[in-house]
Formats: sequence, C-alpha cells, structure tokens
Amino acid sequence: MTHKPRHLRACAAGVLLAVGFVSAGLVGKAAAAAPPYEPDPHAVGTLAFFNAEGQQIFSGNINDKPFATWVQASHEGRQGDNKATLFGYLPKSGQDPAAFSGEALTSSQTYPNNTAPGALGTSSLPIVKVSSSDTSLADLASDFPNTATDEYKGLYQLRIKTSGPGQAAGDTYDATSIKIEGTTWTQVYPAPTPPDSSTTTSSTGAPSSSTSTSTTVHPSSTTSSTTPTSTTALASTTTTTAASGATTTTTAANGLVVKNANGTTLAPGTPLAPGSTLSITGGGYAPGETVTAVVRSTPVTLGSATANSAGSVALTVTLPRKLEPGNHTLSLEAASATKTFAFSVVSSLSRTGADVVNYATYGFVLLVAGAAAVAVARRNQERNS
Repeated sequence: MTHKPRHLRACAAGVLLAVGFVSAGLVGKAAAAAPPYEPDPHAVGTLAFFNAEGQQIFSGNINDKPFATWVQASHEGRQGDNKATLFGYLPKSGQDPAAFSGEALTSSQTYPNNTAPGALGTSSLPIVKVSSSDTSLADLASDFPNTATDEYKGLYQLRIKTSGPGQAAGDTYDATSIKIEGTTWTQVYPAPTPPDSSTTTSSTGAPSSSTSTSTTVHPSSTTSSTTPTSTTALASTTTTTAASGATTTTTAANGLVVKNANGTTLAPGTPLAPGSTLSITGGGYAPGETVTAVVRSTPVTLGSATANSAGSVALTVTLPRKLEPGNHTLSLEAASATKTFAFSVVSSLSRTGADVVNYATYGFVLLVAGAAAVAVARRNQERNS
C-alpha cells in the first residue's frame, strides 16, 4: 500500500476541509423546492383565492370561516358542466395524487356566479363561494392529520372539480397546494407571484385639469382548452389628492400598503430579509380600536396602533432577525378585521451573496493553514533526514 508523505496528507486535508466547508454552506442555502407531487399530472389548471371584496390572497388563518370567500379555477370546466365543488386532500409520500384521501369543503355550486365581485362575477370560469358553515381548513387538518416529518410536512392540496346534468365529476381538476404551519396557511404551489401593474391617464373638465390613476391588479391566470385567457380582480385602493388637484390611487394586497425603508411599495410574495423595516398602512377597521401587527408562521407581535376616525391605521415594524427562510405572512389584526400580506424570507446567500464571501474566506483561511502545515512538515522531514 502506497502512503503519501505527511506534508502532502496535511495539504490534502486542508484542501478537503476547505472545500467541504464551502460546499456545506452552499448546499444549506438551497431554495425550497415545490411539493414533491407537483405539478400534479391530473390537474388541468390551478386555483386562486379571493376575499369578499375580490382581492386575491395567498395566506391566512386556518380557523377563519371562511378561509377565503371565493375560490376560482383557472381552466374552463368540461363541456356541459355547470357545477363546481371545492375539495381538500392530504398528500401522502409514494401515492399518486389521484389516490390522496380528502373531503368536500363546500357544496356543489352553479357557475358562472354573477354575484361575485368585479371581474370574478363576469368570468365563465368555475368558481366557488365558501361560507362560514363550510368545512374550514382547521377542520380539514383535524379530519386528515398531516403527520409527515419529511418534505410532505404540513402540505394539503385543494381542488375544484366540475360536474353537470347527467355527468359526474371527471378524473381531472384544478388544484393548488397550501402549507399549514401552526394556525397559518400559505399558498406554496404555484408560488405566489407579484401583481401586474397598469397605468392609465385620463383628463376631465378644463384642459388644465387632469386626473392620473395608477391601478394595480392581481391576475388569476386562466386557460381555456386552446387559448390562454386572463381574469383580474382589483385590489383595494388608497387615494390621495395633491394640492395641484392630481389624484393618485395606490393599490395593495388584501387592503394593506406595505413599503420598505426606501419608501418602495412591495408586491405580495416579495422576498424580504430578516431585520427589514417596513411601514404599513391599512383600512377597514373600527374607529378607535387597537390594531396589532403580527408576523407568522410562529406568531411574533411586532407592535400595535390605534385606528383613526376613518378606520385607518399606520405603523412601522421591524421583521425579527431570526425569521427562518420560507413563506410568511404579516397581518394587521383587530376585532373587526384582519388584513394579511404574504412575503418570503430568502437565505442570506440569495439575499446578498455575503455567505459566498464568508465561506470563501473561511475556505481560504483553511487553505493557508494547510499550506503552513505543509511547510512545517517539510522542515521537520529535512531535519530528520
């Protein structure tokens, strides 16, 4: 058996230790993957969740009844179908999604539904209205406990199936996956995307008078059998009028306007760093009531403020520095209403690249140490020869 000289073994050890240190750091910062069973081969589209006002939401409390007021499919129902039903399923490792166990969360409902707000009411896509008497997400989690300790932990899949006169629901459906952590549910597949923005300018009255309106909408991507389409629901608005008479309308997810330290308005799903300072404004609360800012998954209270006479509130908060990477929600909670803003926390690697520098630095130090060990070993060998 051939043995390497001690100085070469020391150098190799230093190199391997340095490479292992850097590799371990980079692997530890890998981004979270989609649920193992997604994309579901039986799904023909996805679901989008909306509150009572038609604003798209991506997270909330599992105990809320309803957890979302409206759930819309992105794919046209089967020809001849006019009924939609919302179901919840528990994914299991090693099972085809068609074999997942689950239950109906709502009754079968006729669609289209022109009582839905905004564009939801004019869309021909399957849609379900969830009521306070329907099965909640907390009920689903109780009926079908998720005991997984692997990548299936906390995952549930929600589906809309359609049916019609003389034909039961088919083998395909629209589906979206959520993750339940504590009392919070968060959409994880498809991953929430920032809203599109469009700006229009119109003039009214005298030529010198104009009104500029900037509107942000939450898209719900839809697909017919052959041609992609789009359905949008307007988000809530905050309007201010400048001394010049120009009116600017700013929209936000779920009734909240969230800005970073630079004053930039953030879209839902925006990646944020732990320790970030945010300013939040929201409305729809009872005048004079206390509104508390809470970040979840594990609930952490960030501060509170009192709603003014118009039911609006504004406060500045700082995200906890120990907030784990992944999907989270920031809520303004009060007795009369709860408004949520979904965001994600990125690893320091993807956030700033600082970890790359740090790991490279540590690796370099170890390489130098290895080289020093080589020099010492060589001198000892020369003295002993």
